[in-house]
Amino acid sequence: MKKQIILLTVLFAATSVQAAPKSCPIHANGMGGVKIGQTLSQVKRQFPQARFSATRDAEGALFTAIQFNRQTEILAHIDEDTGKIDFLETFSAACKTADGIHPKMPLREVVKRWGSLKQITMSEIEMRQFAEFPRQAKWLTVRVDGGDFSAVGDDLTLPLLTRKFSRHAKVLSLVVAK
Repeated sequence: MKKQIILLTVLFAATSVQAAPKSCPIHANGMGGVKIGQTLSQVKRQFPQARFSATRDAEGALFTAIQFNRQTEILAHIDEDTGKIDFLETFSAACKTADGIHPKMPLREVVKRWGSLKQITMSEIEMRQFAEFPRQAKWLTVRVDGGDFSAVGDDLTLPLLTRKFSRHAKVLSLVVAK
């Protein structure tokens, strides 16, 4: 009986630990196996080989960088009230949506999959640029680099909007949030 309990405990522990993801799928509930609503402790148990480090964005917001390997890193924001992940962002090209959209992808390629650009908004926060497409999932935020705001003229009141992008424009990051 004692051997059976030990064996069951070992089997349970082995099934709850995952190797580094070979792929990094992005879906409505998370990315790369990390889910919105998990705690960092849960993610650390799930991916014990991953490296975790604290980092801040330019606004001073605290994030935890979860690095699975050299090609795959996800930034997680923890809700202070619940202690759970409420925001995931990746700049890693290894992380992709089901239809293949990924960071570093040229916007002209995104247009082929999701339809013509609706708009790019330049935010007040760090002048970040966010794109919207007709067939883009509602749960996904697409941060881009290369919006063409030349037609805006002298009115530089943020947020700025454009429907144009440069030929070098690309997806900078993908975000899933609660």
